[in-house]
Amino acid sequence: MPDEEVDVFICGSGSAGLCAAVWLARCEVRFKILERREGPLQQSEADGVQCRTVEIMESMGLSEDLLKEAYHVLELAFWTPDGNGGIRRSHLEPDTEPGLSWLPRVIPNQVKQVFYGAF
Repeated sequence: MPDEEVDVFICGSGSAGLCAAVWLARCEVRFKILERREGPLQQSEADGVQCRTVEIMESMGLSEDLLKEAYHVLELAFWTPDGNGGIRRSHLEPDTEPGLSWLPRVIPNQVKQVFYGAF
């Protein structure tokens, strides 16, 4: 491995690490992402992206593709044992409280692809 000077090491290429990488790249700060796995994942490991995270991505100009590609969460389903070894849906609730955010919580298809194209 050749010697390489960097100013910042980023541990992990999850949403936080990739947000940091985008910001550092825009500020022309040299960085290196340290990741255990080789290459990008074939599918996202995130179960969902909170609305506040989507707000951060919007501030970085990254939310448009995410919102276009992701599934928008409108309500949550709650499940309970059905007494026969299975489960049944017990009730539904709205996803967020009114006024919490102007952006939705989403279930990503390929959220990391949004970041990879940003730097």
